[in-house]
Amino acid sequence: RDITASLRAEKERREFMASVTHELRTPLHLIQGYLEAIQDGVIPKGEQEEHIDLVLEEAKRLAKLVAELQELDRFESWKEFEKKEIDLAQFLQELYYRFQGRADELGIDLEIEIKPGTIYANRDRLLQVFINLTENAFRHTPTGKKVGIQVEDLVDKIQFSVEDQGEGIPPKALPHIFDRFYRVDKARTRKEGGMGLGLSIVKMIVEAHDGEIKVESEVGKGTIFKVLIPK
Repeated sequence: RDITASLRAEKERREFMASVTHELRTPLHLIQGYLEAIQDGVIPKGEQEEHIDLVLEEAKRLAKLVAELQELDRFESWKEFEKKEIDLAQFLQELYYRFQGRADELGIDLEIEIKPGTIYANRDRLLQVFINLTENAFRHTPTGKKVGIQVEDLVDKIQFSVEDQGEGIPPKALPHIFDRFYRVDKARTRKEGGMGLGLSIVKMIVEAHDGEIKVESEVGKGTIFKVLIPK
């Protein structure tokens, strides 16, 4: 059993490193190619500004990839994190203030249900979960549609639902949505700089709270992520 587990861990490590190398290589090659073209005079001075903008975008994407990797490494190195009683209404109000301006910019109707109560969690890590899920909902929700966060008291748990009115997730993709490096729309996610680690980190944080995360989706109608955290 130990040998089998070791072989599996080594296989996962190799696959992880191969994925990381691939993801980092692409923006690095693009940045190098553009800069060499500018340096060698292949790109005329009058066109350099446009290409410098492209280099900057790739550099930003590279920085985001590195940040995701650092977050994953930090989380996996934690043995445990401190949990405290959190005022639920205050926490939800903070989420609303954090995202209202962004929702206005995008022309999206943001609705967050403010409910009284308490929950036992690590505030920073729980906030990270909802920042990720809400930003994800914004990315997939068109102008004029709604993103909502609802809260339900289930006696021994609090259930948070983050719902969007976006394009939805194809049924074949749903079983893989929390897998590392998995992206439903690779072209769109690549443009936004995502590495496919965000939802896997969210799942790890939720499970570290002895909680559970589920997803329901219908193509053309939207997606709901449900986060259940013990009180």
